[in-house]
Amino acid sequence: TTRLVSMRFLSNFASNKTKTNLRVWDCLFAEGFSVLFRAGLSFLKLSQELILRTTTFEKLVLSLKECPRHAMDANRFIHLCFDDGWLSGLDGPRIARLRLFYRARVVTDLHDHE
Repeated sequence: TTRLVSMRFLSNFASNKTKTNLRVWDCLFAEGFSVLFRAGLSFLKLSQELILRTTTFEKLVLSLKECPRHAMDANRFIHLCFDDGWLSGLDGPRIARLRLFYRARVVTDLHDHE
């Protein structure tokens, strides 16, 4: 699963050569794959208002695909990626607990829609 998520984040930042994407690539080569996780979370953080306005999963996926990464300020984005203030509560054990909690909810929702 981790490799799949890493590859998904990687493909998100490989699609075009904007300044923001190139900065993510620089950080990836300097810091390793954890940068992709930080970049994905930062992208979601910057898209928070858009995410909260959507009403269905399909609309959410379409909105995030169309989100203008080229318009994102590269410096602001990279600073957010490495700002431990808002990411400080996301250590490995907490992520594992959240993953288990939300996985159970997703599985329940999937079964309810079958």
